[in-house]
Amino acid sequence: MIDKDCIFAESFGDRQSLINKHGSGVIQGKPTVKNSPFGKVQRLDGANDFLSIPDADISQPTTKLTVICRVKILTLAVDDAFMAKWTYQTQASWAISTETTGSDEIRVHIADSLNDAGSNYAVSTGAGLTADGWRDVGFVYDGALAAADRVTIFVNGSAITTTATGTLPATLIDSTAPTNIGQFGGSLDRKMNADFACAWMYKRVLSDTEILNLATGKAF
Repeated sequence: MIDKDCIFAESFGDRQSLINKHGSGVIQGKPTVKNSPFGKVQRLDGANDFLSIPDADISQPTTKLTVICRVKILTLAVDDAFMAKWTYQTQASWAISTETTGSDEIRVHIADSLNDAGSNYAVSTGAGLTADGWRDVGFVYDGALAAADRVTIFVNGSAITTTATGTLPATLIDSTAPTNIGQFGGSLDRKMNADFACAWMYKRVLSDTEILNLATGKAF
């Protein structure tokens, strides 16, 4: 689903398309191309591979954001990154990863400063992540809501229980970090061993119906 508020929509199977659209350095490491029900996908090894989009190629949202990726986790572990615009601990903005205390749940960090240490976040209950099967994983952020309600986590097009810790800020930090798929950057350098098919970002909050349509393919 492409509209004026869509700031990123990519299928990752075609490496050359990514490079042509977003410049050099998009493919980091040596991910392998695999077949999937969604066509060609990128297999990231969890050690060296990730996909990186330069900051200059994606406009920075301020108070509203939707992030969704289609992923098949191969090795389930805590703190592994789905997507992040965060270079720890100098250029923070947002990140979505597996949860610190249980790899079957999801954590979304929203920074309140460029050097944020990660104290403001939201955690899912009932995500049910496992190391098999394809899932659409993502979140919406709305800075206009009360702090405790600013992030809602979605799995396969459905909102799941989301609980905030700390104070989620009302405005996203304007970071120069790249947007990475499969890596939380900087000194933490957290990567994910997974197949990634595609991802979307919007500078607005998609409705529940729109997110479900992405997950079920009705948006195309």
